[in-house]
This record gives sequence, C-alpha cells and structure tokens, in this order.
Amino acid sequence: MKLFISHADADKVLATKFVDFLRLGAGIPLRDIFYSSEKGAIRNGDFFVANIIDQLNAADIVIALLSKPYFASHFCLAEAGAALARQKAGACSFFSFVVPPAKFSDLDGMLLGVQSGSIVDLPIHGEMKDRIQTGIPKDDLPRSSVWDDKRNDFLAFAQEVVSRYETIAALSLITINNYQWKHEPGTPEHKVYVNFKIRINLRNGLPDPIHIESGTWESGSNGIPLYESPQQLRWRLKEGDIENTSLIVPAGSVFRTWVGLAPNTTCADCLKRSAAKQTGTMHLCLKVRQHLINHEIRF
Repeated sequence: MKLFISHADADKVLATKFVDFLRLGAGIPLRDIFYSSEKGAIRNGDFFVANIIDQLNAADIVIALLSKPYFASHFCLAEAGAALARQKAGACSFFSFVVPPAKFSDLDGMLLGVQSGSIVDLPIHGEMKDRIQTGIPKDDLPRSSVWDDKRNDFLAFAQEVVSRYETIAALSLITINNYQWKHEPGTPEHKVYVNFKIRINLRNGLPDPIHIESGTWESGSNGIPLYESPQQLRWRLKEGDIENTSLIVPAGSVFRTWVGLAPNTTCADCLKRSAAKQTGTMHLCLKVRQHLINHEIRF
C-alpha cells in the first residue's frame, strides 16, 4: 500500500507530524509513504516535477491536507486534480482533510462535491485507518491502544496548528483607524526633535488581546524618507499615556504610534505614497493567545 501525502510547502511541519502518526499509529512503513518535505525524498539533481508525477502515479492512496496555502498553490491543486483523475480511472483512492481556517465551502473547482473531513475531528481518522491498513497482515499492525495514543497526540498537535492558522488569519482584523501627517514644531518650553511625523491609530478587532512585543518601521528604497531608519515604534493606548516599545492591547481597543519623517516631508507626499501603498511597512512581533507571530502591515 503506497501512500502519497499531498501538502503545501507551508504545511510541511504538519505533514511531517502526520507521517509520523501514520508510521507509529497505523503501522505504515516509511518506505511506503511519499511526501516531498521529507529530507532526501527527492535526490539532489533529480527533476522535481517528474519525480512528483512518478510518485503520484505509483500511489495507491493520495491523502491531501487541504489548507489555505494548499488552495493558493497551483501545484497542489494540480496534484489533487491528477489524483482525482486516477481515482475515477480506478487506479487509486483519494482521501482528504480540511485544515481550518480553510472551510468545506472552499472545496471548489475540481474538488467541488468531494467528501472530506476536518483534520481535528476524531471520526475521520478512523475512516482513514480502515483505508490505509488494507492488505497489512494483522500481526504487523500496532495495538489499538497505540493507535489511540498516537491519534490523540496528533489531534492535539493539529489543534495547535489550526489555532495558529486561525490566529494568523484573524490578524486582518487589526485595521488602520487613522493615518495623519503632522507638523509639530514644539515650543521653547517643550522642544520637539522630530518635527514631521505620520501619526497612526490602529484598532484591535480580534476577540482576544494582543501583546505587541516590538514594532519597527521600514520605508525601503522607495518609501517615505525617515528621521532614522529603521525606526523602532513606540505605542500607547490613548493620548497622554507614556509611550512604550511594547504594549498589551485589549480586544476592540484603539492603539497609537508614530513614524518620524525626514525634515520638510510634506503632507501631499505622504498622502500620495499612502494611496499607492508606498509609504513603508510596519513590522510587528505579536503574541496572541499562546502564539508568537510576525505580522506586517503595508502603508
């Protein structure tokens, strides 16, 4: 029984853990499992595409991990299409798991109408077990207790992966609340060393607080000229608060920062670049729930 694990490159950690689960929990020898993320799976000098096609054509079962990156990959969708064509011809079976936040409604195009199951649901793994253990002598199979333990270990790992993916997808709910060019000349009593600024307010639209561990701004070669580059950002929740390089932002709250600009940078230049998304990039190191995530916002 030859297995081909079809997965996106972004899911290679999940795929590797899944293969370990198949080996240790279901008793499938590693020599009977192909997945492209395995070190040495495709030898140096081999033609990648030809090798993938050969392995796909040799598979008895193709198992696809259908994630957001999978649906975004033309190569992955081509693997799924080839597997479904072979299944229709009676040459192999196709089995799939949806990896949230991908949804069953994402099964469109060639996958429209294909039955699948969530990778974090228990019953679907039992159905897979019945398929992949066909033909293996009973004495060579792991005990049921071993299957249960390894399945539960994998489900816990998969749930962590799904939680991280869902958190990354939710970062789109961090939105720009206000973007404004400012000239702040200061006064003799209150000197201002950075006179030209972009003041930016953002809103945490997530249902969870976010911890900004650090933030920097980079304009790149074509972005807005900065007072200093790269620039470490400082944060506060409301006007009058002390600015800090890190900040905990409650769910639904507005939070503030600013970018120091080179002398005499004009409002018109800022607005023009902003409309073209050529002002710069905010790089954020965030902790949301238990996940550490690097997030970028283009301005």
